[in-house]
Amino acid sequence: MSRNGIRRTIAAAAAALVVTSLATGSSALATGRADAPGAPGVASDWVTGDKAGFGTARGTASKVWFTLHGGELSEIYYPRIDTPSTRDS
Repeated sequence: MSRNGIRRTIAAAAAALVVTSLATGSSALATGRADAPGAPGVASDWVTGDKAGFGTARGTASKVWFTLHGGELSEIYYPRIDTPSTRDS
């Protein structure tokens, strides 16, 4: 089979696959659904990234860090700085 013949075969197979998926309703577009599977899902628990401040104790022994947003305490990190222990949304 020539290269053009292979390309035509692949294009025909792709077109048949699209038509089949649309006809069976397996596509989100075919069913009219705009939501992701399992929607609405779980609400986000992240607070805004717009922080006014970040701090910790003056001594080096402290394992507590905090962030400020809008003049309020927004997150507390303990015992590691990469995982918030509490969040105020």
